[in-house]
Amino acid sequence: SSSGSVYLIKDAASYSGLLPTSSTSSYSVRFTGASSLDGIGSVTESKNGVLLADIDGNGYANDLFIAAYAADIFATDTGAVYLIKDIDKKSGDISLAAGFDARWSGGAISDTLPYTNSSEQGLHLVDVDGNGIANDLLLVSVNADANSGSNNGAVYLIKDVNSYSGSNILNSTSSYSARWFGASASDFLGSTVGSGSGAQLVNLDGNIVANDLILHSALASVDQTEDGVLYVIYDINTLSGDYNLAHSTSYSLRVHGGLAGDNLGST
Repeated sequence: SSSGSVYLIKDAASYSGLLPTSSTSSYSVRFTGASSLDGIGSVTESKNGVLLADIDGNGYANDLFIAAYAADIFATDTGAVYLIKDIDKKSGDISLAAGFDARWSGGAISDTLPYTNSSEQGLHLVDVDGNGIANDLLLVSVNADANSGSNNGAVYLIKDVNSYSGSNILNSTSSYSARWFGASASDFLGSTVGSGSGAQLVNLDGNIVANDLILHSALASVDQTEDGVLYVIYDINTLSGDYNLAHSTSYSLRVHGGLAGDNLGST
């Protein structure tokens, strides 16, 4: 129970009357969670549990991303993001136990990818390399235990997602292009505690594309307890590998609150 479902109803204008989703005649395709309590399509308050996009440049937004922050992939509540390409060609009932083109799952127990604790999207599709297609994926996991940390949080960049397939676990460097993780335990990188997006791509240097990353960690303790911190990382399209935000070489600019409890980035 509570595995969750996502329905595609093609040519909705041709339907009328009461259409119970218990009947296959009420939809074109139904995607269901792989296991009980997966709750696919749900990221609680974190938005973008379901996202349609054009990742292959065919001119149609027919590639589907589905989030399931409570999914148990190889451990409890790792969370997962599924990619199903060309959904216009699908029909009937499809279980996400196997019915996906690519899947990314959190790297450890209770990572709850892409949950952001009410800090807007945990799933962003962007164009960081200027190829004209929004096929670069930015994933936020505020509860991630990255680099043997505890709830330090992590943000992942996965360039050219259309080139990925199968199962991709985010504890492996082959599953992402670049990863930033919080400097200390309980930094919850990517969280603004309900005050807007914890990860944002902007154009700060006036080049062609928005490939400068702003990361918030409102609960981080830099000089004082929970003073909060904001990081700026320029030109993330040129970066690869792991970046520990405890090190000044991992960011271009860092701004933190002046007093304990400032929670910079939270309003």
